[in-house]
Amino acid sequence: MMDRSVTSAESIERALQAGEDAGLRYVYSGNISIGKGENTCCPKCGLSLIERSGYFATIKGLNGMFCSSCGENIAGVWE
Repeated sequence: MMDRSVTSAESIERALQAGEDAGLRYVYSGNISIGKGENTCCPKCGLSLIERSGYFATIKGLNGMFCSSCGENIAGVWE
């Protein structure tokens, strides 16, 4: 896919917003740094649950399968 241009940050921000507007609960941008879109946040209180930097991800803000701030049940496998 080297014959394609890089997706702009603005396009990715629009896609993130479209996902949130559609009701998706765990939307993130992937491997580009554009602020809040890089991490997975609690859909109830907004706490950062999974922080990403490049290809690295760190689980933070979880107490088992619940948000450590508000207690929201967070879908996923957290073993």
